[in-house]
Amino acid sequence: MSCDDCVVITVKSVDEELIECPMCNAFICKKNMSNSCTNKIDGHNVCISCNHDLITKFFKSEKGGCIYCGDKKPVIEIPIEIHTLHTYNPVINNNSTILCSEHIRVICVASCLLIGFITACISIYFVGNIIFYLSSAFYHLVEENHTHKKNFTIHNCFMGYLIWLIVGYMLTMIIKFCINITESVVSIKNTCVKC
Repeated sequence: MSCDDCVVITVKSVDEELIECPMCNAFICKKNMSNSCTNKIDGHNVCISCNHDLITKFFKSEKGGCIYCGDKKPVIEIPIEIHTLHTYNPVINNNSTILCSEHIRVICVASCLLIGFITACISIYFVGNIIFYLSSAFYHLVEENHTHKKNFTIHNCFMGYLIWLIVGYMLTMIIKFCINITESVVSIKNTCVKC
């Protein structure tokens, strides 16, 4: 056997075992570690200097606390004193608030009416022109007129509504005429039956 084949194991005593402090990351002998756990759980240790810092700076109490268990800092209540230099009673005038909200309401209603009026005018304009173009397309099918140059104008809009008013009036008169004829036929039948 050679020296290279042998494994040498060094054994240390328990007191000389080095443990890493979780706070300062220093390797400290186990005998220099302090049990900082308030629940006395074995292994919840920090070095003596870190435990001193925890007691004096972080927890600020003689009891200390455990960083492993997640102990919280004690809440220190500091009384708050309020010093009032001047006492005054403000006068609130609600009339100006009411007037302001009234003005805002009037402005809102006026702007909504204006927007509605403009939208209605634009809609009437476009609908009239579309009616004119539909009438022109129908006339184009019947008459074979090949003038396709048409623009959106107020004249075309007016003509579109006028055409549809005339067509609507004619249809109404035709329907009314048909109703009158059917009533006349029914009344003639009733008089003939009595004869």
